[in-house]
Amino acid sequence: MTEARKPPPLLPPRLDWFVHTQVGQLAQDGVPEWFHGAISREDAEDLLESQPLGSFLIRVSHSHVGYTLSYKAQSSCCHFMVKLLDDGTFIIPGEKVAHTSLDALVTFHQQNPIEPRRELLTQPCRQC
Repeated sequence: MTEARKPPPLLPPRLDWFVHTQVGQLAQDGVPEWFHGAISREDAEDLLESQPLGSFLIRVSHSHVGYTLSYKAQSSCCHFMVKLLDDGTFIIPGEKVAHTSLDALVTFHQQNPIEPRRELLTQPCRQC
């Protein structure tokens, strides 16, 4: 007697999108130390709480198909949507510059402040 295989459970749309379109590209050279997967906003804030100002991580968004950049600001943690545009570039809505990869977005904001807060990303919050 062989047991019938059950199909894998369906993923929520945001995770289905990530698994089918992003994993290969993101992990091409090894998963970046600042990428934390599908953690919640609360988990991101807990991780950043003990970190120095400007520490950051990127996670799969819980509220939209895309990513969220979370970083420790002066008064609290800030969270910015990161959208994947139709041409494959990444942008923080409201900014004028699109980036070819998440890594390029991170590098850019380590040298150019995130608007409107005018704060730089300083160091990645590494995975445990």
